[in-house]
Amino acid sequence: MSLTTDDADLLSAPVHFYITDGDPHARFEIVTSGANSGELFVLNALDRETVPSYDLTVTATDGSLVATTRLHLDVLDANDNPPVCEEEEYAVTLSEAAPPHHVLTVRAHDLDDSRNGRLRYYLTGGGADDFAIDPALGHVRVSGSLDREARPVYRLTAHVQDRGRAEWECTSVLTVTLEDVNDCAPSFVLPVLSLTVPEDTAVGTILGRLDVRDDDLGLSAELEYSLVEEDDDDARLLLDPRTGVLTLGRPLDREQQAMFNISVRATDGGTPQLSSTATVILLVQDVNDNAPEFTKTLYHATALENTTVGTEVLKLLATSRDSGVNAEISYSIIGGNEHNMFQINPKTGIVSVMSELDFERAGEYMVTVEARDGGIPPLSNHATVNVTVLDCNDNAPVFGQEVYSAVIREDVATGERLLQVHAADLDSGANARVRYAVTGGDQHSQFAMDTDSGYLYVATQLDREMVSSYSLEVTATDGGDPSLSSSAQINVHVSDANDNPPVFSETEYSAVVQADILSEELLPFSPQEDKPPGHPLLLFSVTDADEDPNAGPFTFEVAEGNGGNWFVITAGGQLRTAAKFDHRLRNSYKLLVRVYDNGDDVRFSETWVDVKIIEEPQYPPVLIPLHVSIQSYQDSFPGAVVGRVHASDQDPYDRLQFGLVAGQAGLERLFELDPDDGSLVTLAGIDAGLYRLNVSVTDGKFTSHTAVTVDVSEITDQMRSC
Repeated sequence: MSLTTDDADLLSAPVHFYITDGDPHARFEIVTSGANSGELFVLNALDRETVPSYDLTVTATDGSLVATTRLHLDVLDANDNPPVCEEEEYAVTLSEAAPPHHVLTVRAHDLDDSRNGRLRYYLTGGGADDFAIDPALGHVRVSGSLDREARPVYRLTAHVQDRGRAEWECTSVLTVTLEDVNDCAPSFVLPVLSLTVPEDTAVGTILGRLDVRDDDLGLSAELEYSLVEEDDDDARLLLDPRTGVLTLGRPLDREQQAMFNISVRATDGGTPQLSSTATVILLVQDVNDNAPEFTKTLYHATALENTTVGTEVLKLLATSRDSGVNAEISYSIIGGNEHNMFQINPKTGIVSVMSELDFERAGEYMVTVEARDGGIPPLSNHATVNVTVLDCNDNAPVFGQEVYSAVIREDVATGERLLQVHAADLDSGANARVRYAVTGGDQHSQFAMDTDSGYLYVATQLDREMVSSYSLEVTATDGGDPSLSSSAQINVHVSDANDNPPVFSETEYSAVVQADILSEELLPFSPQEDKPPGHPLLLFSVTDADEDPNAGPFTFEVAEGNGGNWFVITAGGQLRTAAKFDHRLRNSYKLLVRVYDNGDDVRFSETWVDVKIIEEPQYPPVLIPLHVSIQSYQDSFPGAVVGRVHASDQDPYDRLQFGLVAGQAGLERLFELDPDDGSLVTLAGIDAGLYRLNVSVTDGKFTSHTAVTVDVSEITDQMRSC
């Protein structure tokens, strides 16, 4: 704050300022800032809550004259005081039935002025949601429903917080104790109490006690017990009104009534009184005082003599008026079953066959059955079972043979009778009447059987080439109900009839007049024109679907094209020359060759053969030298085709033959040469080294030679690792 003075003197001394009154504690000072001015400073800390304002007297002097003035200063508030709670703890008692209302006011203050002294109130602690506090005034009120049984005492904390500085707060403890009101009805621990009592229990016997809880206090928790309705059932029980003890009031009989349903009530002593009800179920437990009783004293049953062992004959039923173990019935046969023909299931009472029945041996049985309960001591009763055994179809037809055999030609006429089967049945009447049928092995229905006589007939045309034999299953079935049957096997062998002609392997053949003079092979021959008669040309391959003797041996002939008897066919089917040929006179022949089978009803087929007559070879074959390199690992070459010698011939029909020239120092044991295509095979076990072979090729007239070298080198493990 600045202070200034005016001085009428022209030559005035500097002015000095002094606080001469109103600042007993030296809170302020004035510092001269000019010839006639000064600045007011706060010298020490101010406290508005202690001195809210100052009235200062300021004196100014130039050394000779003095002037004074008054200054009024108001100290403005700063938020420098925390809230202060006036009570550390509040205690109040409320009824648990109290409605929402004011409970108390939390008192607190703040020395700061109204702006900096504003406070905020809030509650914490278990159950704080059941109460509300005015955030500005601190009024606490009930906000929800209270329940003493759930929370009898609340211990809450009331927080008073400076709104300007949230970290400044004080707290007070609020203890609210709830007073009880009768708001809880008695509660049965078991809404349904089940008591099991033997039917011979004495009157006055304590059966049990009702277990009831009441969460209220005092008179509100004092209980009185009673029966809801005093009817006949209720009279079975006596209920102590103070203790809730139940005792038997009347004798029990489970066979008359096995269960009682009784309602009981518990009432408290509060105002108003509250009550609740429960159900007591009295289960009467059986004692063994009733013997089992069969539904009949005499049972009748029938069983076929072929009844399977284990088959049920009838089911007995015995019941007991008792219950539980006393009503558990077990059955047993105690008489009339000396041969153990029947058995009875001890639990179900089912009587079943134990051994095979035979009407011829025994037609009727009288069996005594006992029913015994599980009581102690057990009680029992008896019944008689009359079982009548009925005769039945228990013998299947039996064939005179297990396997029958027949042989028949494939061209037999349909309807032809093959054989007769017969089966005998030890039964009589309809049970012994046998009927026959083919039941297997005849997929195409080629056979039929007379159902009464057992004769087997041919039904459709047979074909041995399709099926040469049949294994038929024939079944004999009797007239019983259910019917019985047995089976036998008929093996039918179809013998051959000459119904198929022989067939050439090719529809046409061809040969040329050129031959290998070094060979007499039988596949396609090529005779030269100057060959002597009898030179082989080719060999016919013939098949016949029939079997011998309707197939081979075959007979061949040249049916056409052999007017001059130039060719002949041997019995083995080899076509040979029968004359010398001159291609300048005739260079081709077309022959029709026929082959006949050996059957009684002879059948044949035909094929054409084209024979060309050519002159003898004019040019020698030409060979290409061959060099082969082989690398053998550890001297263990396994053997393989390593190369092929190639040759050519200008004669178009020449057939070349390759070979190793003999006398080559045992090389035949190491090498092989295919005579037809010139493939060179090195055999296993050949050693490393250089081998020189002399190879020849011939067209039947000219022979040529060439050298073949084979270089075998060894590979070792050391060489492989490099």
